[in-house]
Amino acid sequence: MNYKILAFIGTAVCGLFTTVNPAFAQGTAFTYQGRLNDGANSATGIYDLRFAIYDAAGAGAQQGNTLTNSAAAVSNGLFTVTLDFGAGVFTGLARWLEIGVRTNGSVSAYTTLGPRQPLTPTPYAIFSATSSNVVNGSVVKSLNTLKDDVTLAAGSNVTITPAGNTLTIASAGAGGSGIWSVNGNKAYYNAGNVGVGTNNPANKLTLFTPGSSYGFEHTDGNIRLATFLGGSASGGWLCTLSNHRLNFFVNDGSASMTLHTNGYFGLGTTSPRVRLDVNGAAIFTTGGSGGEISLAAPNGETGMSIAGTARADVRFDGLTLKLVAGPAGGPPSSANGVAITTGGLVGIGTTTPGAKLDVWGDARVLGRLNVNNSGFGNVTMVLQAGSGDNVPISVKDSAGNEVFVLITGSPPALNMYGNAYKNSGGTSWGTFSDRRLKQDVRAYEPGLNEVLQLRAVRFRYRDGLKPGLTSAQEEVGFIAQEVREVIPDAVTEGADGYLMLKADPIHWAAINAIQELNQKMERQRAENAELKARLAKLEQLLTSKNGGAK
Repeated sequence: MNYKILAFIGTAVCGLFTTVNPAFAQGTAFTYQGRLNDGANSATGIYDLRFAIYDAAGAGAQQGNTLTNSAAAVSNGLFTVTLDFGAGVFTGLARWLEIGVRTNGSVSAYTTLGPRQPLTPTPYAIFSATSSNVVNGSVVKSLNTLKDDVTLAAGSNVTITPAGNTLTIASAGAGGSGIWSVNGNKAYYNAGNVGVGTNNPANKLTLFTPGSSYGFEHTDGNIRLATFLGGSASGGWLCTLSNHRLNFFVNDGSASMTLHTNGYFGLGTTSPRVRLDVNGAAIFTTGGSGGEISLAAPNGETGMSIAGTARADVRFDGLTLKLVAGPAGGPPSSANGVAITTGGLVGIGTTTPGAKLDVWGDARVLGRLNVNNSGFGNVTMVLQAGSGDNVPISVKDSAGNEVFVLITGSPPALNMYGNAYKNSGGTSWGTFSDRRLKQDVRAYEPGLNEVLQLRAVRFRYRDGLKPGLTSAQEEVGFIAQEVREVIPDAVTEGADGYLMLKADPIHWAAINAIQELNQKMERQRAENAELKARLAKLEQLLTSKNGGAK
């Protein structure tokens, strides 16, 4: 601590004068008042004070005993103590008072304040108790070089009252007939109201100031706290006149509200960072039908709650933002709404979405749906494969097995694991066949020869090898490996290595086979007609040779 005695308020002794008879002398104790600073500020609190008398301002010899005043009260830098160094200390020679200080209860060494303080002549009134130079009938033979006819004159705010052999010196207005009373180093008045700037105070302490002027000021020489009246338009103000923040507190605690010098206001913080900085929960009653708004920590997360007959929360746990709703009472379930992760994923019914939009539960779209495409046109639903994807649609059963897959590529493919049905339009599926859409047109060669090599078989699929294929029923068809040997165009190989059969090339080969058979039949008809003609001629010839008899 950096302690310092700023000034002496004054010294006093039990009696300024005494008679010659030592039996009537005053004691050796006197009152000492001083002002103590802690650094640049006035000290306030309980301190241990140590006092010693020396015969020089520096070094010198100590006179009398060392006095220690433990637990001395210091208020706004002021303290008052009673010191008694005993007889023989004040002999008429110059004396200096050395003071040491430390915090009450501390075991540290005392801090000696410098310089030593010279004592004024007042304590030397003690010396009169042992003086043999006082003449009977005289007040005192010598007082500060004044002798014999000494007149005591009352100064400002001082009264001198003789009563027999007693001379009472008092401050006017403090005790006696004055309105102020004294309790130690405290002055007080309990009889009525006190006015400053007015002779008709309305309250215990009334400070009158004209409009647009400052009134009360509380300062330590650096910080200045003041009141201001701005007239009927501006009202009353509480402010700091120095460049210091204005704090508000209750129950002798820490600051609850702070108005910073930059105009920022803090609730629960003395260092507001914006116009309004609230450290803790806040409730707003807006009057809407949803209830009151609470800015706090719903469910232990950062956010807000809107609570009334039901409750809705906006919560953020540092990773996921949640908008949830539920009945009144506790926090709604985190899965009871929408969640957005810091990675940009949105979940409905889940707080751990695995895609840009992850819906856990039923979904309904009343309108058009566009997936990965720039526009709708006149299409209700558009699904476009993303970059690097070749399966825009995959439909699976409850066990996770694929039953319908749309595969992009050249050409694209549609895989159906099971049966496919058409309700109308025959059994065929249409395909574009307009000549205007085609080029490099040439004949398709496979025909009767290839068809005759095909072997139709009955079979059952093996279980567990491909989704949707089961041994539960008997099937009719071809073996793809056999068909590939005869009509390669009718067989494709999937990414998993399994062969798939396309019926169209077989259909075209069958058509070619029918055409070939028709050509053979036409040739046979021609041959048969020729044979019939020849047979008819032969019969006619035989008839003519036999005289007309067949």
